[in-house]
Order: sequence, then structure tokens, then C-alpha cells
Amino acid sequence: SSGVALVGCVFSSLGAGALQFTGGGQDHLVSGCSFSDISGTAIQLGDYDTAGIVDAELQIRNNNIEDNFITNVAAEFRGACGIQVGYSAHTTIKHNTLSDLPYSGISIGWGWGTSDPSYAEFNVVAGNKVSDFKLVLEDGGGIYALSAQPGSIISRNWLYNMGKGAGGGAYYPDEGSAYWKVEENVFSNSSFCSDDCEWLHVWISSIHDIEVKDNYVDTGTMVNNGVDVNVVGTVLVEDGDWPDEAVKIMDEAGVRG
Repeated sequence: SSGVALVGCVFSSLGAGALQFTGGGQDHLVSGCSFSDISGTAIQLGDYDTAGIVDAELQIRNNNIEDNFITNVAAEFRGACGIQVGYSAHTTIKHNTLSDLPYSGISIGWGWGTSDPSYAEFNVVAGNKVSDFKLVLEDGGGIYALSAQPGSIISRNWLYNMGKGAGGGAYYPDEGSAYWKVEENVFSNSSFCSDDCEWLHVWISSIHDIEVKDNYVDTGTMVNNGVDVNVVGTVLVEDGDWPDEAVKIMDEAGVRG
């Protein structure tokens, strides 16, 4: 399918996932929609067995998910995320507001590096606001990624109120993640965590070639066991006095207008 636009829709009180694009899809738009009281994920984009697909019509490409409200999803199927993306290229996930999540907020990628190289590349996760996540399950993140995705970026997102800290972190590029930029993001209210609260979780050497730059956090707790994962310019805010640029990121994050 191609060119489907879902704008201003309401999805509520559903016993499975709310919206899914599968079997290839290009140039779709999901914008200004509301998702609440969903048993599974709010938005599923793409599949998890398509790493080697070379036919462009069967790939997930050039799709936009923006300015959506997502709350109280994965209400029964707790391992689901607010927004889930399998293998994709040129996906843009921006200015969504997600809250009340038992597990991860936004998940993009698959394979733990075992199917690299795939066609996944040039994906953007930017300007989102994710709060009250990992309230039930561990080993996830506010923004979670898997496998190599060259040219991709996680930027100017605001994450806060992470419940379970153990086995993951707020920003979590998991196994095989590579060629990302993670820059100018905020993680706040780390004291909400029930246990080990890591703003960044890079736990194994299969994670490589990631630039983590100029992020604002209120905890210094992090793990970096990656290869060529450079963490620079992190601003640690311990007194609640956030710099103007961090305040701007927080003010601009989430649904616009």
C-alpha cells in the first residue's frame, strides 16, 4: 500500500493493536490521532522478518508518524510498545506524546544485529515526549532501537518518569545498534525510578559506531560497553536548574499546537 493518510482519528477501547501497516508500505501518514485504552500497541509499522527484502514495494519506506497522543496502551499485552517499527527506511516519528506505558515508548528496528546489513536506514525519532514508561516490565526504554540503521537520529526528545530502571535505560540502543546519532535529548525526574536508573544503556560490544552528544540529564548513571560509542557533551543537572536549551527542548517536545 502507499499514500494512506490517517488524520485526526480516534482509536479507543480496543482488544488488540490499534493500527498496523504490514507487507510493505510507503508514504503513509498518521497524524493528529488519539490512541487510548488499547490492549496492544497503538501503531505497528512494518514487520520483523523483512531484513533482506530488496523489492522496494515490499519495504517500509518514507512513512511519517507525527503529532499523535498515545496513552494507556499495551494494557493487556504488556510487552507491546506505544509505537513499534520493524525494519524500515526513511521513517519519521516526531512530536508524539506518549504516556502510561507498561514497557517501552518507541521501539524501532529488529534483529539484534543478526541480519545486518538490512535496508533499515535514515530513520528519525525527534521531538517526542515520553513519560511514565516501563511501569511494569524491565529491559526496555523510552526510546529503544535494534540493529544497524545508518544515517539515523534520535534527537530533541524528552523522556521522564521511567519506572523500572533495571535491564535497560531511558535511551536504549540494544544489541547490534549502529550508526545512530543520539543528540540534544533530555531525561528528567530520574528519582521516579524504582531501581537502577540509567539514562543511557549501551551494554554490549555488538553496539557500535554511535555518537551520543549534548544531552541533558539529571542522573549520571549510565552504561557504555559499546565499541566506538562516543558520549560527549552531556550536561548533568543536579539542582533542577535546567539550562535554557534543555527547557526549550522540553517545551517543544510532544504534540504541537
